[in-house]
Amino acid sequence: GGNPLSVAVCWNPSCYDAGETFSIVICSRDTSRCDLAPTVCDTVRFTVDPCSLLIGNVFTPNGDGINDVFVPFDTVGVDYFWMKVYDRWGHLVFTGNNQGWNGGLNGESSRLLPDGVYYFDLEYQLFSARGVPLKTRQVGHVSLLR
Repeated sequence: GGNPLSVAVCWNPSCYDAGETFSIVICSRDTSRCDLAPTVCDTVRFTVDPCSLLIGNVFTPNGDGINDVFVPFDTVGVDYFWMKVYDRWGHLVFTGNNQGWNGGLNGESSRLLPDGVYYFDLEYQLFSARGVPLKTRQVGHVSLLR
């Protein structure tokens, strides 16, 4: 029984704080009694995870609903991303702001590109909350397989 205490802390830490440990002190006192009840405090510590972005090296846009779009995943602390995709001759085949590539020319599903290796240039901005936005870039290749 009893009267459980529930506390929710809503906070979106900055990527500037990655790896830092913070503490919150939470105190409670039973005010349902007339006599003065002792105050109970506890300290909660948490560490801010490093900000990161993962991107695969193969995708299968075959319409089965599994891995149909080439898009970054596990985007911890990523505020925004810009992606360009090139074919093996250096022709720009897709640009997207905060969206993935479905394997079509300019993202058009009626103009599907052939299987093969494509090259991406991905710029992204991490959540900074204060100071200069933290921007970074990742380049690489991805195999399109249908």
